[in-house]
Amino acid sequence: QRLAATPAHIANTLAMVASWRLAPLAEHYPQLDLPVHLLVAEGDRAVTPSEAARALRQFRRGTLLPLPHAGHLAHEEIPEAVAAHIVRIAHDAGVLPC
Repeated sequence: QRLAATPAHIANTLAMVASWRLAPLAEHYPQLDLPVHLLVAEGDRAVTPSEAARALRQFRRGTLLPLPHAGHLAHEEIPEAVAAHIVRIAHDAGVLPC
């Protein structure tokens, strides 16, 4: 709430997002041969669950992992749940030891 009430933060965030050029990156999604896991907050109004699902269909191998009771900043709202997903994914990929 404090960040959202800070005009400088909002201005800098909008400037950052306005400079993103994602279309060239997205053109390569279908060629990626690796698993893509999207943590999707069910209450996210900036990137809605339906938008996330549509984006995931562009990848060969993808998993949508819903995060109930969270919004766009799920990593701040429910950090333990987000971290648990990341640890499980890393473990399943063999990145973390048993």
